[in-house]
Amino acid sequence: MQSSIDFGTRLVDSTEQLPVTLSNAGNGTLTLSGFSTSGAFTASHNCPATLAPNASCIVQITFAPDAVGNHSGVLQLNSDAPGAPPTVALSGAGTANEDQVTHPITTLVPNGGGSISPAAVTVAEGQTQTFSVTPAAGSTLSS
Repeated sequence: MQSSIDFGTRLVDSTEQLPVTLSNAGNGTLTLSGFSTSGAFTASHNCPATLAPNASCIVQITFAPDAVGNHSGVLQLNSDAPGAPPTVALSGAGTANEDQVTHPITTLVPNGGGSISPAAVTVAEGQTQTFSVTPAAGSTLSS
């Protein structure tokens, strides 16, 4: 297996799938008990429970970013191979749809007082959103 896979930048809530080939370069049969993944990554495979010497199978890695930003994870082979379990470092980035822009609402009142509702919202291009701002006790808002 390769040591790392970079999925590049993908739209949030989309998926991208890339294959990884697992080959048994040993002289004995490799007993597989599955794969585990972490982060915004999942794995599916067509690998048999035992992989003969010089045989190979395909593991499909899926990246599904659920938020904007960098994502990292690990694919780990669970088997009877000697030594540390083989791993593949996984990385990718999530980006907003070109029709969506995400801007965090930052503190409008010094020292974090007050509240803004709704605190998070996605607004498509050309749409508007009304926010309700409540200052902290003893504070005032001005335009």
